[in-house]
Amino acid sequence: MSSIQPVFIFGYTHSGTSLLQGILRRHPAVFSQLSESSFYQFPHIYMHKYPSLDADEAVYGMILFCANLITKGYRQLISLQSVQHDPDLLSSDELKAIQATLSKQPTHREIFPRTFDFLAERAGKRLWVEKTPDHTQQAKRILSELPSAKAIELVRDARDILSSKKLREQRLYGKIRDNTATELDTMLLGSADYDTFWNGLAWKTSINAMNQAKASYQDRILTIRYEDLTSQSEATVRKICEFLEIPFVPEMMDADQENVAERDKQETKVGTGILSTSIGRWKSTLSPGEKALANRLLRVELQQHGYQVPALSTLDRVRSIWTLIRSLPKLFIRIWNKLKHKGVRHTVDSWKNYIRRILPVK
Repeated sequence: MSSIQPVFIFGYTHSGTSLLQGILRRHPAVFSQLSESSFYQFPHIYMHKYPSLDADEAVYGMILFCANLITKGYRQLISLQSVQHDPDLLSSDELKAIQATLSKQPTHREIFPRTFDFLAERAGKRLWVEKTPDHTQQAKRILSELPSAKAIELVRDARDILSSKKLREQRLYGKIRDNTATELDTMLLGSADYDTFWNGLAWKTSINAMNQAKASYQDRILTIRYEDLTSQSEATVRKICEFLEIPFVPEMMDADQENVAERDKQETKVGTGILSTSIGRWKSTLSPGEKALANRLLRVELQQHGYQVPALSTLDRVRSIWTLIRSLPKLFIRIWNKLKHKGVRHTVDSWKNYIRRILPVK
């Protein structure tokens, strides 16, 4: 068994998972991909390319696919299709070395972590970190399949997440109106559409998925609040290092800043440290109806993680119902945006995942 430690960052989108990944990436013992792999999210991608792993060539192909996915990310390789697979990423001897770590009849899901192990070891690291927010829904299964893996759950006030998503959607549509949108901006519209109910429901089920994972693997999951990470940064990062059994390194505090609500990832501020300026922004960004619906829909989960939720007045209850009614037509807008920007197959798989979120997590 490999001595490399797998680490997964779980948490709903806009929870600060990229910030945490950037903090950990600055540690000399950590190997991390630069973008989200989405490996566990859309298995049809690799099942279509490599339906059978009976032949060595198929195994080598799957290994190389995983290596490219880890180093380049899902969005570049699959969504935009603008970056080709690098056949020279692994030599023939390295492909054989990874194959030697697999079982006699390897599965697709076995190859991904073994490839990650090899890339981390080749880079002289002893931990690898994977961060894809949608993997949160499969946290329990991932930890079951990888007994040595640890996970960090990042939780953020859902109302600030809604605020971030709302601002991001406004920014993207503004760029389209100004004819300054890039290919990536256009593609992101399929997943950046904002709605209080649908986004709130997704956050709620993400929290519930992690609750179920913690019921089975409590000792392997560390829950961190975004607010603590940004306002009590060093103490929180030291806690994370202790959990991962690595020494604290001061350079970790010089993380890059990515604020997808207000700017592009291409405009990331390198080494600017950890900021807490977005905490509580929902109070000025969300409308009264959006606040009322969020407080009503997400009360239990918000209070579970220590967030204050005001009592609902009669007017708030009316506002929440009206905001919910207005959300229903947006369901069709969300489906259309995904079809237009990401295609039928991606849309079908996305909504299969969404339906699984609404059903109880097993």
